[in-house]
Amino acid sequence: MPPSLASQRWLVGAGRDRAQLDDFLGQGECESHFRFRTPADIRRLGVALGLPPVIKTVTRYSFTRDEAIMFFLARFSGTTILDRLTSDLGRTPCQVSEIMHWLYDFIWERFYEAHLDLSRWRDHLPTWADAITAKGCPLPNCWGFVDCTLCPMQRPKENQREYWCYKKYHAYKFLGVTAPNGLCVYAWGACGGRHPDVTALHLSGLMAQLALLHVPLLAALGRQFHLYGDAAFPFGPHLQVGYNRIALNHVMQQFNQVMSGVRITVEWFFGLVSSLWPMATTKKMLQIEKMPLAKLYFSAILLTNCHTCMYNNQMSEYFEIKAPALEDYLDVTGSPVPRIFV
Repeated sequence: MPPSLASQRWLVGAGRDRAQLDDFLGQGECESHFRFRTPADIRRLGVALGLPPVIKTVTRYSFTRDEAIMFFLARFSGTTILDRLTSDLGRTPCQVSEIMHWLYDFIWERFYEAHLDLSRWRDHLPTWADAITAKGCPLPNCWGFVDCTLCPMQRPKENQREYWCYKKYHAYKFLGVTAPNGLCVYAWGACGGRHPDVTALHLSGLMAQLALLHVPLLAALGRQFHLYGDAAFPFGPHLQVGYNRIALNHVMQQFNQVMSGVRITVEWFFGLVSSLWPMATTKKMLQIEKMPLAKLYFSAILLTNCHTCMYNNQMSEYFEIKAPALEDYLDVTGSPVPRIFV
């Protein structure tokens, strides 16, 4: 008689030495496979994220916290270690898929709304603005940079026009605000790639958030803080933009050139996301009918922020401002503000 389903599940991992985080202690091996330098750092990440010691998926598969975070990081890093983990841990592709989707939902429900609330960063705005000004920015009250990024994906079966972007491929769009500490402090997504950046700005509710953030500081400090974005965004009291390329005089050209030198830091962050977590931007792996793409890319942003909290990044080193401690950054015990549409 063929073995029962329960017996088959047990036999999958029988007779093997299961991989553990401590197995990846070689020189650079842990960092190359999981992007974090030591097993202790990975365990610290799992605890800080609030993952329970034992996770049960929808179909009652059990994963330890270490197993779950290992699969999650290995999958996002795009290295071949995922095949080895699947074999050594006695897991099937179905089980790996279930824990990935469980983690997508967990991170989205726990952290997404908190990343639509800028009030937690209110006290840092003067320091950030001074750091940007010290790098030659002619706007003394600019504290961060806003931009959108296109994430390529496979051609969808339905609503293809919604995702066809001006770069001649299918994509979805994410909006982010980066600060001099190297973090993406505001993340919203996603909308179809066909929409311009100003549509993403409107849908995100960012302008209402900026008004709630800046008006009290104007009364208290007498400084009108604002973000800076490229000419694709609308000009306003809370968002300064570069001059349009049409009919520029020398002063305008010089302003655009100087601001481009500091605004490029927001591109550094999105580039870091792609560099650390290739899965999040690899077209052949992203299918909207099979994967929650917005949750996936937000998870990549969150992991990049966590990586920056531990090791800093090019942006934080450039502005000479350290990111907060990992536990402080992931502390979402306060109630985030609801989403606001304008």
